[in-house]
Amino acid sequence: MWRLAAGMYANTPTDQAQARWILTQCTRARMCRSPSYRDLPDTPWTAQLTRTVPLDELFANHDVLRTGRLVIG
Repeated sequence: MWRLAAGMYANTPTDQAQARWILTQCTRARMCRSPSYRDLPDTPWTAQLTRTVPLDELFANHDVLRTGRLVIG
């Protein structure tokens, strides 16, 4: 996601700009579910969070973005 976010800008973006772009994509993905979407409330998952960016101000109802690897199942 970070590479995709960096590619959306003509100049080198700040971490803040990239974090806001990633949060925008995540918010859009939640609002526009795929027709094949399935809720998996009982499925085990793990997350390796490797990057944390505190935001300068609240954005998309978040004050921090944490990213990494998510494994479902």
